[in-house]
Parts: sequence; C-alpha cells; structure tokens
Amino acid sequence: MCLMFNGKSLEDDSKTLSDYNIPPNADLQLIKRDLGEIRADLGSAFADVSNSKAYKELAWNENAPIWRITVPGLCLEGECENRKCVAYNESVIIPIGYRDTFDMLVDANATTSICPMCQTFVEPKTCSFNNCWWQWRGIKQSARGSAPAPCE
Repeated sequence: MCLMFNGKSLEDDSKTLSDYNIPPNADLQLIKRDLGEIRADLGSAFADVSNSKAYKELAWNENAPIWRITVPGLCLEGECENRKCVAYNESVIIPIGYRDTFDMLVDANATTSICPMCQTFVEPKTCSFNNCWWQWRGIKQSARGSAPAPCE
C-alpha cells in the first residue's frame, strides 16, 4: 500500500502530513501496489538510459502539436494506440513532472502514463527531463536468458 498526495508518494513513515506541506482536509489516495500487474517486457522495450553516450539535448519546437507539450521535470513518451484519438499513432509526451521517485514498473500505470489528448494508457518507450536534476537507478538485462544486473 502507498499513500499519495497530488501524484506524490508519501513513503517516509517518519514524516507527518505537515512535513509534506499537505493542507488540512486535503484528499489523500491510498494505492494498492499489485506486483502482479508488472509487465515483464517493459525493461526490454524502454530506452536504455544507462548509456549516457546516447543522451541528446533537443531544441524546443515552437510548432509542436498539443500532444507534444512538455512540463518541467520528468516526461515519458510513447505512441497513442487509441484509434479514436487525434494523436493516434503519434508519439505523445506524458507529463509526469517533479517527483522524488518514479518507478517504471510500479508507477507507470493507467492513471499516470496516459495520452494527454484521450486519457487512455500509453506504454512508455523513452523519457525526457526538463529543467531538473535527475538520477537513474535500475536493473538491466543485457541479453535474453541472462540475469538482470544493477546499473546506474
């Protein structure tokens, strides 16, 4: 179980609600983390962010479509597969924003990883960072059949 406020996980049991600057009478969410929902193929389909040589700095595109608008912090990217959506078959930006942590296997779900146009789930394929400091930690399977190993 995980307690959330405005998309932020409140995982530090030593902190109070006031430590998190949560106002009185605020609505909190209790999220059940069902590990059975973890998709085993997500790691192989996601960008290899452990390879710093592949990082790119891109220029802003003032004429980008509305489904490509970014926010400060973490943004995920994937292709919208909803045939009824204006962004169907397009690469959409999924704004996550500033968070202390974001676990791709647990936090990328039907409420966070959604198309900004139709609000349906989009499978993240890569990520981007805007006006923030970031750090990545995880495990990586270098080849099918090999054991995953930690990498940073």
